[in-house]
Amino acid sequence: MKLLTRNFIKTLSLIFICSLMSTNSYGMTTYLEVDCGSWVERKDTKKIQYESYVVGLLTGMNGMWSSTSQYQQNKKKYKEDVLVGVTNPTQLFLYMDKFCKENPFKNVLEGSYSIILQLNPRN
Repeated sequence: MKLLTRNFIKTLSLIFICSLMSTNSYGMTTYLEVDCGSWVERKDTKKIQYESYVVGLLTGMNGMWSSTSQYQQNKKKYKEDVLVGVTNPTQLFLYMDKFCKENPFKNVLEGSYSIILQLNPRN
């Protein structure tokens, strides 16, 4: 009976985790997708959750940037560390606020990608 209960709980947990996953138009799997409307209206605990999500997402995007073929083929055009000029996460949140207010039907992933492009323009 205990084994059956454990397997049931594991199965429910897996279903829950998979329900949070989504594949977006960039072909990346994310575990939480925040639309711009939710970002603009974030309050209290959701604010910390969403802002942590953006910092983690951008850190990951920055970390994988230098391994992309676009960077490898054009090292002279791009910075290796895109976030080097960001001195405080509040700068990122202010950019995301502006992005989401101007693009309410988009999502935070698109806003994060926009930040990467803004910080690393092509020469």
